[in-house]
Amino acid sequence: MQKVQHSFFLLTAICLLIVCVAFGVGGCQRSPSLSEAAQIRTSQTIEVSAADITTDIQNRLNITDMVSVSRENLASYFNIYVDDIEDYSFLVSSSESKADELAVFKSSNSDSVAEIKTAVSNHILSKEDSFKNLDPVEYQKVKDAVLVDYDQYVFLAVCNDPESASKAFEAYLK
Repeated sequence: MQKVQHSFFLLTAICLLIVCVAFGVGGCQRSPSLSEAAQIRTSQTIEVSAADITTDIQNRLNITDMVSVSRENLASYFNIYVDDIEDYSFLVSSSESKADELAVFKSSNSDSVAEIKTAVSNHILSKEDSFKNLDPVEYQKVKDAVLVDYDQYVFLAVCNDPESASKAFEAYLK
């Protein structure tokens, strides 16, 4: 019986020692100061989905009646290899008489950014031809479209204020 009590006491003491060490080590770590925490946050890449970006821009600029284009239907708009796209969001006007579009494409590799941008540029040229004789206001939106690339991203804005849309997009990536 004495041996069992001694073993129990020894096991309890070891467990208690492990718990104390674990709490002691955790408690000894210094918390970062506010300026250090800010540096840590700014040095990390913030991941945001392409859909979040287009939805936010759509809401900020009050662009309404947009629908999302599925990955399967991208080929009907762009001559693009979908495996080159890691993430994307492509919104088009729900009305065929409106030219509005917002798109964010994140390339799966840096080599395909130029190909994606070329495909989007060709899409805009085709869209210009479509709206040229239909509606001068919508045609002007297409002519004023903003197409930019940044790092692995390609952004397109066809709307009333494409410059503001572009600035909102760039704010996400900086």
